Amino acid sequence: MENITFFHMNEKDFSNKIYKELYTKRIDLFDLRETYIMCHLDVLEEISKRLPVHRKDCLYYLGNGNYHYLTLVLLKRMSEPFTLVTFDHHNDAGDFPFPDTISCGSWIQTAIETLPLMKRVIVIGADRENGKKTEKQTFNKLFFANPIDHSTKSIQKISSFIQTKNIYISIDRDYLSEEVVQTNWDQGNNQLSDLLFAVELLAQNHKLVGADVCGDIVWDYQTLNQFTMQATLQQSIEVNRKIFETLSSLL
Repeated sequence: MENITFFHMNEKDFSNKIYKELYTKRIDLFDLRETYIMCHLDVLEEISKRLPVHRKDCLYYLGNGNYHYLTLVLLKRMSEPFTLVTFDHHNDAGDFPFPDTISCGSWIQTAIETLPLMKRVIVIGADRENGKKTEKQTFNKLFFANPIDHSTKSIQKISSFIQTKNIYISIDRDYLSEEVVQTNWDQGNNQLSDLLFAVELLAQNHKLVGADVCGDIVWDYQTLNQFTMQATLQQSIEVNRKIFETLSSLL
């Protein structure tokens, strides 16, 4: 598949080999320390510098959901007003007590505070509460859609809240049901066909200028005892392929 960039965050993570047929460029970041779940803003700036300035791929695979904060690096590259639409079972707009650090659960909050071109964030699949405190001053830019019935009428209603021509879509695979794909987090109950339908309909009404996907499974003692690796990996490959194909056709 063309124009898909893979962020290789962990040297021990062999997902770069699993998905080698699904991306065209890999950016190795595993030499950077203290990037799992949370990341200091100085390190985030270093990650930003490693993105090739001459090449701006529109679709990125971030790997595990604990690196969802990497979306912020990609959003900083936007040059026109846009709306962020994220499909996620969790509210990643939580407050974080360390001002110089970003986390996978707070990156949307940081994005709202630092990206004037991002006019609104629409979170599909998570509640405002979701076990996290969100700063009240960001409420006017945050819209939560959960649950949705994935009907044309429902998606069009969400689309009506988008006031910009451009949209950026970020997908965490934990939005999907455990029957569809496995992650390391608790998951929603949504089907892949519903997700792809929503993405396609939103892109019909707006210009999709960028997208990323995360939510890969980390293989550790718990997951090795919980899942059958071969079947889980094959399922993951097929889900990623379908998501990438849909996004690539729209970008």
